Amino acid sequence: RRSLVSRLPERVEEAGEAPHAGLEKTLAEIWRRVLGRSDIRRGDDFFSLGGHSLLAMRVVTTVTAETGHRATVRDIFEYPTIEKLALHLAAANQNDEEKGASGILPLVSGHGLPTFLIHPGGGGVGAYRRLAGLLDEGPVYGVFAGGLEFGTKPLTSITEMADAYVEQIRQECPVGPIRLGGWSFGGVVAVEVARRLGSARVVQLVLIDPSQVADTPRPAPTQEALDIAFEKNVAGLAKLALGHVEEDAEAIARARDVFITNVTALVAHCPEAYSGPVTILFGEDSPAISASSVWQKLLPNGFIRVLPGDHYTLLTGEALVGVANSFARSSTAAE
Repeated sequence: RRSLVSRLPERVEEAGEAPHAGLEKTLAEIWRRVLGRSDIRRGDDFFSLGGHSLLAMRVVTTVTAETGHRATVRDIFEYPTIEKLALHLAAANQNDEEKGASGILPLVSGHGLPTFLIHPGGGGVGAYRRLAGLLDEGPVYGVFAGGLEFGTKPLTSITEMADAYVEQIRQECPVGPIRLGGWSFGGVVAVEVARRLGSARVVQLVLIDPSQVADTPRPAPTQEALDIAFEKNVAGLAKLALGHVEEDAEAIARARDVFITNVTALVAHCPEAYSGPVTILFGEDSPAISASSVWQKLLPNGFIRVLPGDHYTLLTGEALVGVANSFARSSTAAE
């Protein structure tokens, strides 16, 4: 197979075909404004152009307002080109189907051992797209939070999230082993999901720089602390984005609500031990590494690996190759 380095996503410079008149042309103009680009072609991938979850939310809001077609963030992930999105919106709106109910987004198709990646504190799963492209064994799914889609609300505790995500995973994959992972806040939730599913099903659990936890409830954060944390997270996520970032008030408000809800849930959460095999990855420059001893107590069969990078750069460039390699190593160990 190709090396992991060779499979890191790159911008394809082939111009391709210009968007067709009508809905395609309108969608392309929206993408140009959101992404800050002028060279949108009908076959270009939204995420390869620098799109991410926050920008996808802005596209959805604008598409719905300017075209009358009801779109969701899930649509952008499943139909990431102008051509595919236009075809889907035209067909879907004919029967006014209910969308956005599922918390599962397919990131990569395939056959074999499925992987489920739990959302970080921001609630979206766009940060996993490059990682998903490096995982060989089977389909890769992102589990996203409620509250990002219009008309939905975020769950308020990690217990509620884990219960809901277990049911969603069972609906998507009723039987057989799975691989489970999560970055940051997603790592904490992934442990709870694994506890419910059991190590017989979760043959691989990989935590990517998991958030700091404690064995007793911590004081609720102040509003000022939550606001600062959100701004820091937005700045950190910019390290994962390849393109233009322009704020949209509605999208930012929903993202902020989800993030603050998740941080509040994290502070109130006291995780229980999990005895299954776990790989725990920390960035050598990440503050999360200071909690490694706590995770070792909670995960007696956990293996800690330190990679170069910080909390955000673990999911980019060469650091990302190390993360993908750790999934592969977990797979080998499980076999």
